[in-house]
Amino acid sequence: MKIVTGTDMASIDKHAIEEMGVPGPVLMENAARAVCRAFVYALQKGEKPAVTVISGSGNNGGDGFCTARILSCWGFRVFPVHVGRIQSLKSDASLNYRLLKEYGQEIISITSESDLERLDEVLKNSDWLIDALFGTGLSRQIIGTAGKVIERCRKFKGNILAIDIPSGINSDTGEIMGVVLPANLTVTFGLPKWGHFLFPGAGNVGKLVVADIGFPPEMLENDSIRGNLTTAEYVRKHLPTRPLNAHKGNCGKLTVIAGCRHLLGAAILTCKSALRTGAGYVTLLLPNYLEPLSKIAIPDIVTMGLTDMEGGFITTKAVDTALGHTRDNDAVALGPGMGRAPSTRDFVIDFLEENKLPVVIDADGLNSLAMHNDLKRDPDVPWIMTPHPGEAAKLLNRPIKKVLDDVVGTARELVEKYKAVIVMKGANTLIMDTDSKIFVNPTGNPGMATMGMGDILTGIISTLLAQRVSPFIAAVSGVYIHGLAGDLAAKDLRQESIIASDLVIKIPEALDLIKRAEVTERIKMLR
Repeated sequence: MKIVTGTDMASIDKHAIEEMGVPGPVLMENAARAVCRAFVYALQKGEKPAVTVISGSGNNGGDGFCTARILSCWGFRVFPVHVGRIQSLKSDASLNYRLLKEYGQEIISITSESDLERLDEVLKNSDWLIDALFGTGLSRQIIGTAGKVIERCRKFKGNILAIDIPSGINSDTGEIMGVVLPANLTVTFGLPKWGHFLFPGAGNVGKLVVADIGFPPEMLENDSIRGNLTTAEYVRKHLPTRPLNAHKGNCGKLTVIAGCRHLLGAAILTCKSALRTGAGYVTLLLPNYLEPLSKIAIPDIVTMGLTDMEGGFITTKAVDTALGHTRDNDAVALGPGMGRAPSTRDFVIDFLEENKLPVVIDADGLNSLAMHNDLKRDPDVPWIMTPHPGEAAKLLNRPIKKVLDDVVGTARELVEKYKAVIVMKGANTLIMDTDSKIFVNPTGNPGMATMGMGDILTGIISTLLAQRVSPFIAAVSGVYIHGLAGDLAAKDLRQESIIASDLVIKIPEALDLIKRAEVTERIKMLR
């Protein structure tokens, strides 16, 4: 499924009306009926709540007027509210305003702060609030009467449904434009918007429903739209299958270079997740100091010690040995728990300059890269880099706040700088490749904000890479599998109780659900 900006969606809307001949009022009626259906689906059986529908003066307000009319016809007690002057209503919105009045509904008008007490009164008598104040075209800070209206509505104790996007969210960036009205449920039209997934706005969307309102399918699937939402169907289509005559040598031979005296667990988690994802042969290269311990901790793999310095950190003297061990393998996972000793950083750089295998670079591999700006790499060797915001900030030498304020822009800069597939880890992880194609991942949960999760992700992605899945698809699919395993763990445990090892155990179940097409997608489609 594609993800669009507000401008993209406005262009699709305009093309449908002007080029395809779909009347604007028909699209608005379809949108309102989709909202009403989603609203009714959200209710308990037999429930008939009172509803305040608060509308602005743009097309989003028109959707609100139309929604209020339909709900009234369906027997709900509806309190329509308009914020703004009647003269400012646009054509289709004006039409639905007049229709709502002709259907006998009194519309409360709020044009100044002196009218806010009337809003308080209807909210006091309502169980639901439908937000049609601002839509996807919002590009300015909300101030004045509209801002006061949202502040009053934020105190509402009932459920809130947002039409298209909660008022106050920039649909392109997820920025909060002064003030926001958080929703329990958001119904958007045609395609989801970036603001539904980018924080801080994404934290106010609630459950997201994407409704089909009659846009021609070819317009919604246009390849010129670079944003995509990962689905189980996409991952299933690209998962490798084992032939009947499979053997460990053709199921992915992976080298993991990881670990230091303090962080052996990172190496073990990476290897275990690789095996659970289906790697046929895993070799762990780690400091000599730790090699005897690793044999006990994970007997399912081959372990080889590398030259280390006192304290158990790999040194640059081990580069030739490491390159020799990786030569006959399919992919490399580099960085988990390697530590930040200067000699280890030199090892990472020297290894990457000579390595000829596809590689996933994580954790201390990324920290080492951040310390070297003159690395001479083979541009034909595929790289996948998996930074969290702190690591991205170091790689670009900027404050972490700047990274968080523009995650998409940060990913684009990292792609340009390193010519790599970038996995920007976080809530709704972003994956971008060198032609600016970008996927947003919908799986995962807050319980995964704990140590070791990145190591498991590295193991999953690097295994798919070793199984000859293309780097970008390996990254997109690996992130989805990782998040789904986290969601499965959260079903069995409290989110706060999840530890990284729980995800390793859930990888087989996640893969099974994907292959059997039994994943319940988090984003609901309404047709």
